[in-house]
Amino acid sequence: MPLRVDLSYDAGRGPGHALARIAGIATLPGDLALRIARNSDGHYLNADRSWGPSERWLPLSGARVEGGDLQVPLGPEIVDSIVGAPPNIRFQYLFRLDGRDEPAKVTIGSDVRTGSGGGSRAPEPRPVQPPPSPLPPGPLEPPPVLTAGEPPVTTTGTTGPVDRPIDKPDTGSGGLTRLIPWLVGLAGLLAGMTGAAWYLKVPPFAPKTAEAEATPAIPAPAPQAAAAPAGLETLADINRFLQGNPSPADAFQAGQQMQERGKADLAMLLFQNAARGGQTEALVALARMYDPESWSPTTSPLPAADAETAAYWYEPAAQAGDVLAQRRLGKLLIDLNLSPQQREQGIAWLTKARDAGDAEAAKMLETLK
Repeated sequence: MPLRVDLSYDAGRGPGHALARIAGIATLPGDLALRIARNSDGHYLNADRSWGPSERWLPLSGARVEGGDLQVPLGPEIVDSIVGAPPNIRFQYLFRLDGRDEPAKVTIGSDVRTGSGGGSRAPEPRPVQPPPSPLPPGPLEPPPVLTAGEPPVTTTGTTGPVDRPIDKPDTGSGGLTRLIPWLVGLAGLLAGMTGAAWYLKVPPFAPKTAEAEATPAIPAPAPQAAAAPAGLETLADINRFLQGNPSPADAFQAGQQMQERGKADLAMLLFQNAARGGQTEALVALARMYDPESWSPTTSPLPAADAETAAYWYEPAAQAGDVLAQRRLGKLLIDLNLSPQQREQGIAWLTKARDAGDAEAAKMLETLK
């Protein structure tokens, strides 16, 4: 089996830098190099980021061993060339470890692809919610809120509740005339207080009734929710969605929706994110994009099927107990026939699927007898 290499963003060194984790390499090699070939034309990556027909090996330095894996820092000359390529371009990776050449299957993390480390250019900033629209000029009239006591005081251009009853003016002889200046002053005061309070988005008075508390004049703005998977349409939408750290289940659901819309390239990014979170269904969905049995140009962004990569994604799902993954992994290992040991592993996986009740696996085992 090829080496398993996970590429993640190296936050310590910044955009354009990544860290390659080579699983199962627990010793530090004295000679370490990487060769990257482009499947579309067979050209090789040079140190100056150009591509040419002559085979090139890129020396790697700064490697260290952590947790039983080999950690190798990669720079922009490699990261930019991989991440900046169109989604339909595929690469072949070959690591040289102390003179021994090992093919590798490289998984690129979403933090490398989506801007946190995708390229030596500055990462794309997260969108900032625009501030609320300013209130229109001039005083506004809040809706009347009735209380159980006296009706609200009404003046020209202003209507609002009060927190206590207002004494009725004396309408007797000369009483109304004496109250005119008082009413004019009160109207001006209420108008000024109401206009200022509405500009600050608070009611001019604090209603004391349960009805008023339950239905304030201006509701508080609702917090901005994360973009729903149904709203995903473009690569930029996917980037923002993944930067929000969705759960593996949500990322998988979003990937399914992208696939149903015929956007297999975006679905693959979402499935990869969910797969790294341990979502078994996402592992199977990724594998089926490579599997010769299920590959098609409408359901996969890849130009052709790739049985080895399909087996790579099926394996962890099979280990998690997914019967379909067990059957397909077993069949692929047998068909690839890379070694007698792998053929035996294929038979073992078919046996697991058969013992779990899979009739197709049982038929395959019968044909091998």
